[in-house]
Amino acid sequence: MGTRNDCRQRIHVLITLLLWAAACNSDNPGTSALDSQDSVEGTDAIVTTDGELSDDTADVTDSLAAVDQTSADFGDNPDGIADVVVPGDMTPPNDTNDTNDAVDGGPADIANDMGDTGQPPDCTDDDKCTVSYLDKNTNQCVFASVTCDDGSPCTEDACNPQTGCSFVYTPKEGCCTTAGECNDNNACTTDTCTKFTCQFVLVSQSNCCVADYQCSDLNNCTEDRCVAGTCVNTLIPPPACCVSHADCTNPDNCSFTQCIDGSCQSKTICCFKDTDCGVGNRCANDTCIDGWCTQLPTGAEGCCTVDQTLLAADFEDLTVQGFEWTNTHPDVGWQVTKGPKSDSDGSLYYGSSTAWNYETSTASTGTARSPQFVVPAGVRSTLSLRAYLGVEAGLFYDKLYILIERQDQSTVILWEKAAVSLFQWTDITVPLHAFSGETVRILFKFDTVNSKNNTYDGVYLDDIVVTSNCVPLECTTDNDCDDGVVATLEQCVAGACAYKLHPYYCGEDNTLCNDLNECTYDVCSSMLCAHPPKPACCLTNEECDDGDPCTQDICFVLLAGFCETTQKEDCCMDDAACDDDNPCTADWCPAVGGPCQHDPLPDCCNSNSECSDEQPCTVDQCLANECTFTNLCCATNDDCDDKDDACTTEACVDGMCQFQYVDGPGCCKTVIYEQSFESDLALAGFTVQDDVPQGDLVTWQLSQVVANDGVRSLYYGDPAKKTYQTGSSRNHAEILTAPIILPGAGYIEWSFQVFLANEFSAGEYPNADWDRLTAAVVPQTGEAVVVWDSAWLLPTWWTSGADGKPTGAIWTTVDGIELTPWLDQPVRLMFRFDTKDGSNNDFLGAAIDKLTVTVTCLPAGTAP
Repeated sequence: MGTRNDCRQRIHVLITLLLWAAACNSDNPGTSALDSQDSVEGTDAIVTTDGELSDDTADVTDSLAAVDQTSADFGDNPDGIADVVVPGDMTPPNDTNDTNDAVDGGPADIANDMGDTGQPPDCTDDDKCTVSYLDKNTNQCVFASVTCDDGSPCTEDACNPQTGCSFVYTPKEGCCTTAGECNDNNACTTDTCTKFTCQFVLVSQSNCCVADYQCSDLNNCTEDRCVAGTCVNTLIPPPACCVSHADCTNPDNCSFTQCIDGSCQSKTICCFKDTDCGVGNRCANDTCIDGWCTQLPTGAEGCCTVDQTLLAADFEDLTVQGFEWTNTHPDVGWQVTKGPKSDSDGSLYYGSSTAWNYETSTASTGTARSPQFVVPAGVRSTLSLRAYLGVEAGLFYDKLYILIERQDQSTVILWEKAAVSLFQWTDITVPLHAFSGETVRILFKFDTVNSKNNTYDGVYLDDIVVTSNCVPLECTTDNDCDDGVVATLEQCVAGACAYKLHPYYCGEDNTLCNDLNECTYDVCSSMLCAHPPKPACCLTNEECDDGDPCTQDICFVLLAGFCETTQKEDCCMDDAACDDDNPCTADWCPAVGGPCQHDPLPDCCNSNSECSDEQPCTVDQCLANECTFTNLCCATNDDCDDKDDACTTEACVDGMCQFQYVDGPGCCKTVIYEQSFESDLALAGFTVQDDVPQGDLVTWQLSQVVANDGVRSLYYGDPAKKTYQTGSSRNHAEILTAPIILPGAGYIEWSFQVFLANEFSAGEYPNADWDRLTAAVVPQTGEAVVVWDSAWLLPTWWTSGADGKPTGAIWTTVDGIELTPWLDQPVRLMFRFDTKDGSNNDFLGAAIDKLTVTVTCLPAGTAP
């Protein structure tokens, strides 16, 4: 803009000189004195009608009137050059201008006069400590001082007219040059150095603290302390404190230790002296050897010396023969009768004596008890009977147990229905050696567990006999003592068999197996307690440590002891982890496990707002992270060059630059394909294939069942039933778009919105391999390439409860699927839903919305 102003100024001065030269050749020179109040505009001269210059002085407030051949004011002509009339002979004026005059042809006069032309003056002053601009109200240049203030108390701020602002670091308390100078010894703050000033930002970590009370982990067996700003939860070791039985160890083989009321307590399971083994029976020598009680017969008179029958019941006379029972149902239960399956005149039978099955509207159970008898001490005794089991197979329903009831009325299971033959008579034998010398009863317990499948024959028992062969319980190995009863432990001690009840015996009661450990399942399996671990469970924060300093690992004991790992905000392992996708920052990781640092790069921009040259004739833009200033005021087309010869044309039209987008080679538009499925013709060109089973309403289709962008979506399922259930069979189908021709250059990306309500998102099954949705690219030649799979569990397409269990589906955007490998090719985009099996398919199904393909104008294969 300065070029035109300079040109006009030079023309103006040249005309003035010509006037003076003409005046010098005049025969009548004259003088004109202007005092300090006179204002001479441009080269205007006031002459008389006879050609003589006026002697009058013209005050700045005078109104100059053109008289006869009077010159016009410089500002009257649109080109800014004065109309000067030179009469025949003219003497140039002898101007004397003091400091208050606006000198003809001087800068101030030119600035004032050029305001009338519509062209702005040049306000450049080359002083970097001022900001110059044109005041549009006065058409005058304004030069404002620059304020150099970086907002930091740690710098001395100054300005140099040649170099501009400077900020010199001045060491003071609280000032810094590196983050290492800013350590406040508080683990709960992130220490950084920003603008030479230490910044201490509180981090959101639950293990940070300032006092002990903030560190409670709700575990009575930990000592909770705040140490150097970090919570430390130290386990109080057993036996002083315990949480579960697993915390307690047995001090020796004769102790059984459990966690009771928060402390480890032991009970003795061994004997220490002979009197610990006495059962008050003169027929056996009760001896304690190595903690085991042994019994050998004394041979005393009246004791077992020959075979004995201790109990016998054949029910031939249809009497109870000393048995008694309790039943939960008045018509179905234990009784003595002759039924269709009895092999003699009578049997002990469980069922209905009229229907000859055990069918009721509810579950039923009953227990039959034998008469009491004494098991001979120190010798071998055996229970034998015959049984017909017309019941369901397996251990979970229609349970039958044979138990022994001890004198203290505690019971021990001797036998349970397992691999026994059903629907035929079977012989059963059970040793009673472990209960030598005790007064006992034999119990038979039947339990249907539920009301289903109870129309079978029922249970028949007959020829129930307990005998003793009076053979001493002598042995040479432990195997000689094996009684086949899971509930007992046996050992050969000093040549005699010794028995004790297994410390983990639970019978059939799971409640006896509670180990107080939230991270184990408590089950009574095969009559013994078992505690298989729960996956991904914890009791302390230390168990959740994944070794990643950038994660916060917490064990939520109140939520069944599950670990929760969350990513710490602004935490890095290396420089690569600090990429903020901002090309105008240098990103680096000062310390592993600490925050990233992002230092701004000079002369870099991200948006147009960061670029301004304060010139009215330029368009200020940020292109490729550099500020560009496109000149819109032009004289020729060359003034409008935007450095883009491929995708724009530029021209100077009426003094203004105009630019036109050209869809030429290498140029591209942002969105090349978009489908929101709102139109009735949205699926035109789409293809459904591999639809199994065919003929049903479960398939890919437009539907209003669920939508995110508008009222309709692409839906897989039955819109009427709002499920993808097809009986008990597996179902699946694929849908493909019409071919999409991808550009030959740029970075191409596919995105879509997905809603997937299946058995995983509903929290019904922890494995996402079933009811799967996949997205694939189908090229013109070659196989389909899967680029997204719901089983990958990314991004999270479901909501979760406090325990981490999925609670439902949620609309989720899947983006960043790169299609650049298929540049300049026609491709089809495909979605496939597959239940994988025929069960748990009564959920809403899958929906797709806002299907978009975009491209950026970058070199082929280069990510933005």
